[in-house]
Amino acid sequence: MGDRAPSRSHFSRRPRSIALTFNIFALHCRRVLYKGCLNRAIFRAGPAFISLRSPLGILVAGIAHEINNPVNFIYGNITYVNDYAGDILKLLAMYQDRYPEADTEIEVFLEKIDIDFLREDLLKTLSSMKVGSDRIREIVLTLRNLAR
Repeated sequence: MGDRAPSRSHFSRRPRSIALTFNIFALHCRRVLYKGCLNRAIFRAGPAFISLRSPLGILVAGIAHEINNPVNFIYGNITYVNDYAGDILKLLAMYQDRYPEADTEIEVFLEKIDIDFLREDLLKTLSSMKVGSDRIREIVLTLRNLAR
């Protein structure tokens, strides 16, 4: 009876290394984050993740904080930049209406920068930047919730 090897139950298995567990969790988060379900990733990662939760929570909170500062700077200023760009484009249109015959150097420059495209695209680009910063803010909020 004493010669029998002890059975290895589910609970007595050697835990995975922290790096391997984190890599598995990170891969899983990438898949789930795309769908906007980061919280589900935590619960599906399994018991090995539980031991990482506190140090990982601290790390995630720090990352979220570092991302949040520059994103808030961008997000807070996009509205103003959008207004300024709109005003400058309006002023440019007023100049072109008042002085339709521009200097040759100015005409060459307007063609070089493709002013018609620039007028269309500038405000669209700023709008896209706002949408992107909104998305980053949502991710930061999710990371903050994860860290708790």
